[in-house]
Amino acid sequence: MFVQFGPQHPGSHGLIKFTLELSGETIQNSILYIGLLHRGTEKLMETRPLYMGTPYMDRLDYVSTLTSEHAHVLGIEGLSSLQGVSPNFLKIRTIFDEITRIKNHLMHISILTFDTGNFFIFFFFLEWREHLMGFYEAVSGARLHAALYRPFESRFNYFNSFLIENINFYLNYFLFFFKNFFQPLLFFKILKLRFVGVGIISKT
Repeated sequence: MFVQFGPQHPGSHGLIKFTLELSGETIQNSILYIGLLHRGTEKLMETRPLYMGTPYMDRLDYVSTLTSEHAHVLGIEGLSSLQGVSPNFLKIRTIFDEITRIKNHLMHISILTFDTGNFFIFFFFLEWREHLMGFYEAVSGARLHAALYRPFESRFNYFNSFLIENINFYLNYFLFFFKNFFQPLLFFKILKLRFVGVGIISKT
């Protein structure tokens, strides 16, 4: 049986499309179609100053908003003849890129465990993701679409020692959380039955 998955499917968010060849519930073959993010973003960028385009990058991947912004800002800075970004901005951007990366993993793993029947872990992971979104809110006023980065600068008016202490506290406690919740998840029997040996790619 052949199934067309996406781009209108709620699990693909308009980003991607697959043609799946199924045998029962087993995927025998998959054809991938990429480049389906047609939201008019390219045409919008043609009609606006460069700095006004950065907030649109949040919408391209709503889970990885700041790293999408960062890629756009780096492109502008690389094309410009102006002087480089100050080291402090680079450090702050790196911190928030890493916060975004952790947030992404928490979203991915929480939904993955939810799909395999582990409801308990699902809510814990999303709760920890909410704490990270609180750091977004502290510096930008928005929890999801932060619109935080700017070419050659950043809107870090509220980045202070109190926020740094909160981030350090979160990360230290997160290590405890990781050890006691994430590592046992790797031994979750249903998770292993569903994913061990699935999607193996040969070396040749």
